[in-house]
Amino acid sequence: MGLITLITDFGSRDHFVGVVKGVILSINPSAKIVDITHEVSPQNIREAAFYLLSSYRFFPEHSVHVVVVDPGVGSKRRALACRSKEHYFVVPDNGILTPLLEELEEVVVLDRKEFFLHPVSKTFHARDIFAPCSAHLSRGMELAQLGTAVSLDKLVRIAWHNPRFTHERAEGEILHIDRFGNIITNFEVTELLTWKGSSGVKVILGREAIENWVDFYAQGGDVPFLIEGSSGYLEISLRNKSAAQFFRAKEGDRVVVVKNSPPL
Repeated sequence: MGLITLITDFGSRDHFVGVVKGVILSINPSAKIVDITHEVSPQNIREAAFYLLSSYRFFPEHSVHVVVVDPGVGSKRRALACRSKEHYFVVPDNGILTPLLEELEEVVVLDRKEFFLHPVSKTFHARDIFAPCSAHLSRGMELAQLGTAVSLDKLVRIAWHNPRFTHERAEGEILHIDRFGNIITNFEVTELLTWKGSSGVKVILGREAIENWVDFYAQGGDVPFLIEGSSGYLEISLRNKSAAQFFRAKEGDRVVVVKNSPPL
């Protein structure tokens, strides 16, 4: 059968997503296609990387994940197909895979043109390159049949920072802001809890300090609070309101965590 997921910045107004699906189904009529999102902010590679990181592991083994947020379409940027232990990824070589690089075991540049649609448009590689190659992968084709092997250290990377921990202080950043205005930081809660030990913590964003943790959103009061989000990252939230608007926050803003004395 084959399962293919799609992440794009195409939106739903135009015909682009439907055509990509049509190409896939023309090659593999039994493919199952799942739309993760087509609402990535236009050309926002970092946002696409976050959506991929937060979603792919919830799909069955051997799923093919296609991510097309591609401001370099038509240029000399490369098209890639990659394999981790359990999943496949078909993406432009523009940094989308940065947070997953350590998990990849095989990467090829898609250069076997017999598997492309022809003529290849300079503005729609999702249709003419990524869709047909992902469809062939979903039918069981090996990566080596689709392209030429390339080493991981040759792939394009984007800025993707891990938090920096010292004994009493940790510095991170805003990784993503969701549609509800929740501020998702790059602190993994399990790592943060291990670091803080028995100490309390306060999180500083701009000039504000947040100390109160809750277990679920409705538990929060009328002031900003901390919560572990569904992706395992520390979030700064505000009940029924946008924390991002409250803090005038944006992706990449610095977030600081400092230890407090443990409560009595």
